[in-house]
Amino acid sequence: MANNHAKDFGDDGFVQTLAAAADAETGDPPLSVVGLGADAAAAFAPAAREVRGTTVAVIGAHNADDPTADPTAHWAATEDRPGVPVTTRDSRGPLVDAVREAASTADVVVVFMHWGVQGESCASESQRATARALTDAGATAVVGSHPHELQGSGLLDSTYVAYGLGNLVWYRPGPTGVLTLTVRDGRVVDESWVLQ
Repeated sequence: MANNHAKDFGDDGFVQTLAAAADAETGDPPLSVVGLGADAAAAFAPAAREVRGTTVAVIGAHNADDPTADPTAHWAATEDRPGVPVTTRDSRGPLVDAVREAASTADVVVVFMHWGVQGESCASESQRATARALTDAGATAVVGSHPHELQGSGLLDSTYVAYGLGNLVWYRPGPTGVLTLTVRDGRVVDESWVLQ
């Protein structure tokens, strides 16, 4: 849910989204929603599930590539305001801390980033710096969306990074990638793309 449309229906709509996420968490089967919260701590919190004996934690965040031009920067969750987990090139601390904490207890940590410059097929400097920080914090995989273009992917040290997954559903045609990762012993050992 961490993206530039999370509050398109204003604060009232966002409160309804939080309630729907809470209901989904207690559903059958439960569905965890990441990338939003009643405050910053909840927004940066991972969803963790046991999968065949492996603990997988997933964190979602929005990275404002240019915070001075980001019209959604005021949607950031704070200590006393609901919102989405927003990072900038100058403020990655809460996200890095969340990844580091998740990596201390989970076998696999996946970070889903909403980042980059729309329409660009190359990762921005901010994306690359954020990927490096998340790698250093212990992420197993970092995958991203927002540019509506396929962007580069591969290993950054031992972390798999896919900067942009493309354009699965959008009003204009574009390259699309559905990515499947194989993880063994906490490391990505294979990737498989279905490209359209």
